[in-house]
Formats: sequence, structure tokens, C-alpha cells
Amino acid sequence: MDPLLEAPDEAMVAPFRPQRSCLVVLPTYNERENLEAVIAAIAANLVTDVLIVDDNSPDGTGELADRMAAEFPRCTCSTARTSVASAPRTSTASAGACARASSA
Repeated sequence: MDPLLEAPDEAMVAPFRPQRSCLVVLPTYNERENLEAVIAAIAANLVTDVLIVDDNSPDGTGELADRMAAEFPRCTCSTARTSVASAPRTSTASAGACARASSA
């Protein structure tokens, strides 16, 4: 694991709660090995919605992101069936995540 993500127990504090709603957009491609640790680090340090945008990764990142989105209510996944560059600018998943983030 990345040493920057590892903090001594005494340094751990409650997650930061921004005064306004927050949405972290996490673009992924072949990040299956890293995705769970990244989401865990975000959740441990920041109260936010997370939108995972996967560019049709061949390693199964999109499937893992879909499972994580089903398990964690503040996590949404949008998997591009083509490259992100040619995908529509707003998907139903991202619009829903933005709506939840703005109403929080």
C-alpha cells in the first residue's frame, strides 16, 4: 500500500465534512487493484459522494466499481461502453450523483 495512505493511529481524525456538498469524480482505466483502497481512503478522510467513471477497463474495474456502488450509498459508477472522449457529457448515473451531492 502507498505510504501516503498509511497514517499512524494517533494521526487519524474523523472525516472532513465540507460546509457545502462535495462530489469526487474518479476516472479509472485498469485500476481494479487500486480501486478499493482509493475509495476507502476517500471515505476515511472526506464526507462526499464519489462518482467512478470507468472507461471500459478490460481488467474488470467497471464490474468492481458497479459492485462497490451497490454496497456504498454515496458511491455511483458510470461505465463508458466506448472511450470517455466520445461518451455523452452527462450520463444518468452522473446526473443522479450530482443531484444527490447538491441536495446534501
